[in-house]
Amino acid sequence: GDAGHDLPIAGYSADVKSTATHIREPDLIVPADRDPSAELFVLAHRIEEQKVRLVGWAERDTVTDRETERAPGSRLNYIVPFDELRPIPTK
Repeated sequence: GDAGHDLPIAGYSADVKSTATHIREPDLIVPADRDPSAELFVLAHRIEEQKVRLVGWAERDTVTDRETERAPGSRLNYIVPFDELRPIPTK
């Protein structure tokens, strides 16, 4: 476990969520079993053994302002679809 966030980004607490799925457009999945304390959630997609792409991000309100789902397994999660994620700034 951690404090609910992994690192600061631009003065905000951020939690990085990762996936190794082969889905080209993965969703951001945040467990709902504890109140998300990070201000931002970043989705990192492992595409090779040593290669990760940063897919996008969402603010805490975007994550928690939706119904929880028992998906992809039996655990309750907040799920932000791929097409609702904000792009990672490149500069």
